[in-house]
Amino acid sequence: MNTKATIDEITVACFSITLVFTILAWHNGSIFLGMLALISLSVNLFIEAWKEWKKGHPVFFSQFLFRGIGIIAIITITFFYM
Repeated sequence: MNTKATIDEITVACFSITLVFTILAWHNGSIFLGMLALISLSVNLFIEAWKEWKKGHPVFFSQFLFRGIGIIAIITITFFYM
């Protein structure tokens, strides 16, 4: 059984990882786990942007792309602030 995961399965997996890291970060008060949750969310947004690009929707593509870049900027600012 050597099948590749579909893009929807990867999106669900990234969202699930984001949820788990968010709950763990909140429960433990860990900034590191919070950063991992934001990275996972950013990856998920970039995947959504890629899906919109393939569909030919440039408005939704740029929307998801800017959200992903914004989250990376938040991670960078938080990293340098700590």
